[in-house]
Parts: sequence; structure tokens; C-alpha cells
Amino acid sequence: MDLLTVVMHELGHTLGLEDLESDGTLMSESLDVSERRLPSADDLDDFFSGIAGGDNPLLD
Repeated sequence: MDLLTVVMHELGHTLGLEDLESDGTLMSESLDVSERRLPSADDLDDFFSGIAGGDNPLLD
């Protein structure tokens, strides 16, 4: 398991992102052994739309 991917995924939860059903994104529900994922455009859009919409618990 790629530790960097796991840490970034868990930090995504800390920032208010939820698991996604789609494969291949950092916030996907599952990860294959030795697979590294980086934040996708969708992950970043979800995060920044949460900030703009006031849904980010870190900013409350």
C-alpha cells in the first residue's frame, strides 16, 4: 500500500471530502496494492466548492 496516497486520502477526509465510488481518484473507496494516486481535478473541485459553499468544517 502506498503510504503517501493513504495519508493524502485521510487528509482529504479531514478537509471535508468524502469517499467517491469512481475508481482512479485520490478519494476513491478502494486502492490497489502499490498504486499511487494524486489529487485529481475532481478532488480539488470538490474541496474548493466546499470552501466556497461553507461546507468545510475547518473554516466554521
